[in-house]
Amino acid sequence: MAALFAVGWRNTGRMIRTTKDRRPNPTEAEYLGLMRSDVSDEAAKFLWDTASRDLGPQLTLHPDDHLTEDLPLDPDNVRLDWPREFAKLHGFDEAQQPDWPEDWPLTVRKYGQWLDLGLRAGQS
Repeated sequence: MAALFAVGWRNTGRMIRTTKDRRPNPTEAEYLGLMRSDVSDEAAKFLWDTASRDLGPQLTLHPDDHLTEDLPLDPDNVRLDWPREFAKLHGFDEAQQPDWPEDWPLTVRKYGQWLDLGLRAGQS
């Protein structure tokens, strides 16, 4: 078990270093500004707050990050928990969240746009 933890920690560290070397590590204000033209403030802020719980201070979100290839995030949280949390936070049924568009990459920006689709569906 300790060996698995050590391998996971090493891989997480490598992923963080690779991502930080590839792009800037924006502040929250910079990130929200980068997202503003494509994603609602509600979805952008939710993603920042939710991902920050898992990422910690060493790495911040960037709109062009792939959620599971560039960031050490649990794919099950991204796929299952985050949509449920977002729907609950904004008072709509998570069943109103549409299916993920097959031709979209799983970037932070696209995920925010997808959350917005559910938010709009929940408001109608």
